[in-house]
Amino acid sequence: MCGENNFSVLEKVDKKPVGETDYGITQGDYYREICECHHCGVYFNRHDNLIPDDFYQGQYNDAIVQGNLERRYQKIIQFPYTKSDNKHRVLRIVDYLYKQDKAPAKMKVLDVGSGTGVFLHELNKFGFNVHCLDPDKASTNHALNTIGVEGAFTGSIEDYPIGQQFDLITFNKILEHVTNPIDILKYTQKLLAPGGILYVELPDGSIPKKENNLINRSEFFLDHYTTFNKKAFNYLIETAGFQINQLQQIVDPSGKYTVFGFASLINL
Repeated sequence: MCGENNFSVLEKVDKKPVGETDYGITQGDYYREICECHHCGVYFNRHDNLIPDDFYQGQYNDAIVQGNLERRYQKIIQFPYTKSDNKHRVLRIVDYLYKQDKAPAKMKVLDVGSGTGVFLHELNKFGFNVHCLDPDKASTNHALNTIGVEGAFTGSIEDYPIGQQFDLITFNKILEHVTNPIDILKYTQKLLAPGGILYVELPDGSIPKKENNLINRSEFFLDHYTTFNKKAFNYLIETAGFQINQLQQIVDPSGKYTVFGFASLINL
């Protein structure tokens, strides 16, 4: 993430772990190393192009939902609060906003990497003016036609038209899937309204590392270029030009380890 070459190899993985999605990699070609950077603190998967450049334009969704986005969406929105990562996610965002004396109703929000759209569905319940972005056309069509968002853009955030500004921009378990998370957050500055809030949520590798249980944890699976901890999270946000207003590590209802934070632009 930082570009430094000072790292350690924590694990060598030569076969698909149990629980990892099958991305069709030929047996014998699967090899990656889970590493830790001693400069910025991030954990990262090091491999030889196991994930193609256009992976998230369709192959990712096809692999995780077997081409049926609607079926997965309808299943997940039925989860009760105690089992729903998304319901918890939206409530902590709403709680934070109220503490900042900001009412969710009419607040213009852009969710980057909308995927299945369950998060968007939950945002709609609180009256947000919801917009989303995803590289997969199936996801943006689903967001418009099934969830009823105000706007949906297909592509990367660097392609998003300059002109619109948002009161809240969210990245929910997205930045671990890209090779340039700092650059993406820097671009986000152009889309954030004055006084706007950035919400970032990432997989946390701190506990799996302490337990020496990296290979079989989803936080370190192949589709994650990076996995975080507090040090790496701070480095990411601050290097991109933001200041962290709240930072917390949690265990989601699904059992995933997560680090999340709220941030705002640094006023120079």
